[in-house]
Order: sequence, then structure tokens, then C-alpha cells
Amino acid sequence: MVLIAAGIPNNQVTELTGYCDRSVRTVKKAIKSGETSGLFHVGGGGGRSKLADVETGIIEEISRNDYHSYQQIADMAYEKFKIKVSLYSVRRLLKKTASSA
Repeated sequence: MVLIAAGIPNNQVTELTGYCDRSVRTVKKAIKSGETSGLFHVGGGGGRSKLADVETGIIEEISRNDYHSYQQIADMAYEKFKIKVSLYSVRRLLKKTASSA
């Protein structure tokens, strides 16, 4: 931040610090506007899964009907619950429920 506040060009700050150009521009903009408190916020990263609220509904639907592929399950989740789910997420959900059963 000292380099940016001192007016050193973005490409030199990037070379010296290892920050990407976008981060340097964000910090420079925050310094100019005086809103630097948000720069030191560290996000938790461990957000809730978008499947958390509908997991039981998806599992019940799978047990009632005959689904043969992850894609069919993902399509069903979109049709019934209006959420887009990746095939990897479907796989994780099935693996999680199989291990807990």
C-alpha cells in the first residue's frame, strides 16, 4: 500500500509485490476514495452449499424415481427446485448420503 500511495506505477508495484494488476487497481481506487477499511476484510470462505436447503428433497426424489446419470439428477434439481447444480455437486451429494446411510 505504501508503494501505491507513493504513486509508483501499477506495473512496477505488480513486479515488486507479486499482486496482480487488478488488485493493485482496487487498492489504488480505495486509497483515492478514502475507503480503506474494506481492504483488510478477510472472508470466511466456508459458505453454505446451495443444496443445503433442498438436499432431503433431492434425495427423496431420487429414491422415488429412476435416475441413471448425474446429468438427469442435475436436470431434475433445476426443474423441481430451480437451482443449477454441477455434476460434481451431484456426485458429492450422492457420496455424502451413501456414506451416512
